[in-house]
Amino acid sequence: MPNIKPLIPISKKLLLLLLSSFLVLNVFAQQSRKIINLNLGWSFQKGTNPIQKINLPHTWNAFDVMDDVPGYYRGIGTYKKKLALKPEWKGKNLFLYFEGANQETEVFLNGKKIGNHIGGYTGFRVPLLGLKYNGTDEITVKVDNSYNENIAPLTADFTFFGGLYRSVSLMVLETAHFDDNQYGSNGVFVKAENVSDTKAEVLINGNFLNNCLEKQLIISSTLSDT
Repeated sequence: MPNIKPLIPISKKLLLLLLSSFLVLNVFAQQSRKIINLNLGWSFQKGTNPIQKINLPHTWNAFDVMDDVPGYYRGIGTYKKKLALKPEWKGKNLFLYFEGANQETEVFLNGKKIGNHIGGYTGFRVPLLGLKYNGTDEITVKVDNSYNENIAPLTADFTFFGGLYRSVSLMVLETAHFDDNQYGSNGVFVKAENVSDTKAEVLINGNFLNNCLEKQLIISSTLSDT
């Protein structure tokens, strides 16, 4: 984890620049990655029912919570989608990012399980390992909203909507990248400490993954007073 702690002269107006520098660093961390929305063009099957063509966000409980027949369905729904991958992505780190799936999720690539997640209200990502890049790569997502006494919440004043009820994206990252596999963050943290009219200590922490051939990398950050 990089830890940069420079001691720099500071004026009151530089406090705003610290925030601006954080935003610049935040943008820089995103420049080397691609985020592709995958919401369109899924097939879906509820239980053993006929397969449907749907787009995300999607839930199989959109109407049945109000109907006595067939009634509120709590069970398994299966989603499938072919991936359109570019040849230049070979060698990069690819992930599926789910903003929300309720409530137990299993993810498969070309029939092989590659990840799972428990809980319906937090985002998660799954690494795409074993891609073929020949036009046949297919992801399958099985989501189950059956009652499970080990998964909170057990009761609520809202419906436990099953399915991929939030967006799904494809993340294309470099082999060396800031790791945003953190709840509610992008992996880069900036904190100003001991701030006065003349100086401040600025602490920059980053969760950084390096899977490239160069095992030593230099990460730098610049703060400037205009």
